[in-house]
Amino acid sequence: MSTTSTRAREDESLRCFTVPEVDERLAVDTKTVERMILNREIEAFYPRGRGRNRPVRISADELRAVFARTLGE
Repeated sequence: MSTTSTRAREDESLRCFTVPEVDERLAVDTKTVERMILNREIEAFYPRGRGRNRPVRISADELRAVFARTLGE
């Protein structure tokens, strides 16, 4: 496998999504994603920053895990 494709995969696994990006990919409402985060059905993190309104992020790996759990039901 080439180094370029390996690096692309690594870069993709490091990618993070906002709640609106996740709700679009899961085809659910923003409130559903927020509830899933509160219920710890989706692992999210809060990047360093100031203020209460800093964006929540969900990793690409976590998003893939959510898809896998959903398809497995």
